Amino acid sequence: MTDRSADKPTAYLLSTCPRCKKLKQELDELDIECERITVDLLEHKERDRIVEKLRKHKAVVSFPVLYAGGEYVFAASLDDARRMFGAKS
Repeated sequence: MTDRSADKPTAYLLSTCPRCKKLKQELDELDIECERITVDLLEHKERDRIVEKLRKHKAVVSFPVLYAGGEYVFAASLDDARRMFGAKS
């Protein structure tokens, strides 16, 4: 799988993370379009590559992580998603 997040708003999620599940559901309900990458379900090499990329921005990666316009937000909330992805409240 190729990480296309360099040019596209992206939500990095974990399948086992309650905050990630809640954020994903809220993104769906608000019809917020973004790339959604479930990191723990990726093949080992791809997962490691993405985690290393995220660690370049913060040593301890807390999910969910949002990316847009060159900005990463770790342990992101729905308010972060609205702000970063341009959704209306």
